[in-house]
Formats: sequence, C-alpha cells, structure tokens
Amino acid sequence: MVFPFSFVNDLLNQAAKISQHHFFKNVDVEHKQDKSPVTFADREIERVWREQIIQKYPMHNIWGEEYGYTSDGIDYCWLLDPIDGTRNFVTKNPLFGNLIALLKEGVVIAGAINLPMLNQRYLVGTEGLPLFGGRPLQSPYYKKVSLEEALVGCTTPDMFNSQDLKKFLKLTEQMADRRYGGDCFNFCQLAQGGLDLVIEGNLKPYDYAPALALIERLGGQVTDWQGNALSLSEGQHNLVASFDANLHQTAVNALSG
Repeated sequence: MVFPFSFVNDLLNQAAKISQHHFFKNVDVEHKQDKSPVTFADREIERVWREQIIQKYPMHNIWGEEYGYTSDGIDYCWLLDPIDGTRNFVTKNPLFGNLIALLKEGVVIAGAINLPMLNQRYLVGTEGLPLFGGRPLQSPYYKKVSLEEALVGCTTPDMFNSQDLKKFLKLTEQMADRRYGGDCFNFCQLAQGGLDLVIEGNLKPYDYAPALALIERLGGQVTDWQGNALSLSEGQHNLVASFDANLHQTAVNALSG
C-alpha cells in the first residue's frame, strides 16, 4: 500500500480546523482514568478521522487514544492521537500536534505530525524523504557533540517514576540545557537540528509512532531506554531519540542503569 498523502492531508486539514476553532475558547476539560485531560476537540477530531478512514479503508484496523482499538483482522492499522499535548492545548500553548501513523504487520511504515497553530506539517510516506511544508526534508546536519554540549528535550519530568527520574536528572544535569514542554514538537526540533537528544517516559505507541517514522527515515535512532527497538504493544514506554550514535549510546548506558 502506498501512503495516501492526499487523504492524510485532508484528515490533517480537518484536525487543524477543529483545533484552531477551539484553541482560544474556554473548553471544558475532563480527566480520564489515568488523570490525563481530554476535551471535546480531542474526541471530535478522532471521531471525524475514524469516519473517514472507515469509509475509505473499511477493512483497516484503527487504534486511537480516545476510542480505543478496532480490529478487522487485516495487516494495516492506523494509530491516531488527535491532540498530542492536550495540556498545552487547554493552557493556550501552541506546542501541540495532531498525529497519525500507519502500521503494516505491526511495523510503522508512515506517519504525520501536524502542528496546527504553527502551520507546520511533517509527512513521512512509505518511501522517499519526509515532507515538511510539502518539500523534501533533508537529514539535519549534526556535528558531533559531547554530553556537556548537548541540548535535550523532554515534555515533563512528571512523566517519570521516582527511579527513572533520578536516572534522567543524573544524566541531563551533565548537559548544556534541558528544554521542557514540547510533546511531539520535541521530535520536530530534533528533526530540524534544534535539539541533540529527546528523552521521554510513559508514552503510548500513538504518541511516538509518527516520530519514529520521521526520525528513522532521516537516519536517526529511536529506542527504548535499554537501546532496543520500541514496542508498539499496549502499555507505556520510555524512549530516547538522537541523530548522534555516540550520544545516543551514552544516554542509553545512563538510563538503562
């Protein structure tokens, strides 16, 4: 299956319209069982996406953050995160995104990251370079950096349990700077050369599958804290991403502890 760029662009355009419509409004916020926030916009985007995917690909599976997993027993599955960074969304912080990934036989083959308030869009097809703003995105130029020179992005240290937080802080206190609050925007900064490392914790596959497609297609690495390939199974997973193999291994050595 060739990645349907036009179809995915339509899905992202619909998500951008809903996101932008609600961004500056007073939105009602509910909290799910895991205490994460959810809004009408999250649910409406995923509802629209599901309707469109089911209509065009009725035999494909869908796994979304808000409405769970549907299986029809074939090889393709769409992973949907309608608003990645809902906390940013409800606090009027523009660093949130609409995420889509496509899996074949459990492997990420394509994905999309849309930043509706920044008017930025990344599309990773089943072949070729990722597209940014409709144009091919080249692999970022990376000079080798030492741990002491490195810039690291992380959504929030609150994502880590106490043991993982100690590992994260011990490692990143040796780095030049830590930047918090990015959610999926961190991976976009990494892809553009603005960060040297991204470290996250307790993410689900629909949170990171599009970033996995983007970073790996550009020649970078995204692994768990033990240096293994990321699982796309249920549950929450820690990850580290970088384009510098030595820096990546240094982080893995410290985090796997």
